Parts: sequence; C-alpha cells; structure tokens
Amino acid sequence: MLKLRSIDDQARAVYKVLTELGYQSDPNLISERINVLHNGLVHEDEFLYILTWLNNVTFAHKMDQSFKCAHPGTNIRVPDLLIIVNESGKQCRYLVEIKTSQDNELIWSEKYTNSLREYGKLMDTPILVAWKWKSTDIWTLVRLEDFTQTKPGMSFRLSLLTAHKRNLMSQLFGDFVIWIPEQFTFVIKQKKIREINEDGQRGWETVVEDVYFLGREGKPAALSDGALAVLHSLNVDEITEEDDDYLYFKIVPWPEQGLFAQTIPIRLTEQKNNQQVDWQDFIENRKFPITYEKLLFDLSSGIESGVIDHIAYLKPGYD
Repeated sequence: MLKLRSIDDQARAVYKVLTELGYQSDPNLISERINVLHNGLVHEDEFLYILTWLNNVTFAHKMDQSFKCAHPGTNIRVPDLLIIVNESGKQCRYLVEIKTSQDNELIWSEKYTNSLREYGKLMDTPILVAWKWKSTDIWTLVRLEDFTQTKPGMSFRLSLLTAHKRNLMSQLFGDFVIWIPEQFTFVIKQKKIREINEDGQRGWETVVEDVYFLGREGKPAALSDGALAVLHSLNVDEITEEDDDYLYFKIVPWPEQGLFAQTIPIRLTEQKNNQQVDWQDFIENRKFPITYEKLLFDLSSGIESGVIDHIAYLKPGYD
C-alpha cells in the first residue's frame, strides 16, 4: 500500500478520488462538510470509548445513516448507535442519537424529532439522546420523550438543566460522581540538606522523604492509582510551604469540585496524547489509563482512609 507522507500528498489523493468519482462540487464545500462529519464521528467514538470503559454495554453498533428501501416521503432518521445494556441480568436494547453543543439547550425541528421517533417505532426500540455540553465535557443521556414542544409545529427543546436532572448515565451504565474532602491535597515532603545561594537566589538542596495525600481532617493517607487519577482530572494549584526542616510541595484542587467518573479516562488519555486521540484504536485495544473496576475499588478504599469524601450514583428525576 502506498503511504502518503505529506499533507499535500493526502490532499492530492483525495482530490483525485473525488475527480474519478465525478464530483463537481467546490472542493472548499466538500472540505467543510468532511470536517463536520469528522468532528461528529470523533464525538461518536469518544462516547463509545466511555461506554466501553464503563463496561455495562454488552454490544454497540454504529448505524449506517442511509437506508435503501422506504416509501416516498417517509420521514425516518437512523440514530447513531444501537446498544445492548445489561440491566440486572437482562439484556435491553436502545437506539442512541449523539449530539454535542456549546449552547445550554438543544433545539430540534419537529420533522427531525419525529423522524427519530418513527425509526424507534419501526424497530420497537426506545430512543435515547447522548448530549455532551462542551463547556464541561460531561455526557448526559436522556429519553427522546424528555424533549418538550409547546404546541404542534413548534421546535422540540431540551434544556441542560433537564438533561442533568433526567440523566441516565448512572442508571444504565454505572457512571458516578466523586466528591473529595476540602483537605484533599497531594504532598511531596522534602528534607532540607543544605541552603544554596546562587545569583542572589535562595534555595535548598533537598531529598524526597515522603509522598502522600492529605485527606479528611488533614490526615495523611497512602497513594493509590484511583486517587491520583482523580487528582490529574481536576483543576489544581501548586504551592510550596516550608518549616525549619522540610519543604512541602503541594498540589491542591480548586475548591468545591465534584467529578463525574466518565470524565477521568477521557481527560487522562487526552493529556497523555496531547488531545490527538484515535478513539477507535483505544476502543478496539481497550486502552484505558485506569480501568473502571480499579478506579471504583481505589475510591471505595479512599473513602475509608479519608482521601475521598463520597461517591454518588445519580437517579433520574421526573416531575
């Protein structure tokens, strides 16, 4: 197989294929559309990666958006995913439409919403909507019925508040929220050996004596992979304190932070790969910075040691 090394080689190859297929459209328009499709597929793959990590989906199939046989005028849209979920030992089937946005509300036309509903009826399968609000990178999952319409002919709407209130990510997949105590701090304790003064700058030659967490009530606790995964997924400040004998380098999370478990493998993987992640490869090879089972075990142990305050599984709320 010919390997296309440069971006110019790749661009020429794509242009040649389009020409041979007879496409006469403006290359800029095609490029823009490819970019839109690429971004959509990346988010689909990211959501699939989360489902694979959460480990409660026994089957997931990306759906072909086209269909070959339908009556003229049929208003049907094929959702993005077919999944089978293990619910208390029972295998349950769902169809999932995947969306991302910067806005705090999803607004769909009546035609678009009804086209998904019609496909669900045809397949006798519930339609769910996975929505990632990009400002927080948190995926919510709701029923299509959670979209509301004020009167016939108007758009269907889903607010961010409703999406979080009726979020099914915990109930279906086992996602949970992690709360850390106010004193949660990563500490590197360094013993002072001798003072150093160079170019008017005072410092210390040190040796690391201990590395640990501070947990509830400021009590030291041992390190764990789970607690470290939580730490590296939070916004933090770095500070240095000292006394007569020691320097203490501390990593302190910003206050009042809760963390959805689903965000941990995403943030750690993107940090390690500088945001450029081939999610398909990570799904197929089950590449996780920490497994769901290991994280849950470490956090449960962390509750006992005081490093973790509590974890919460969220139930959807309906009025």
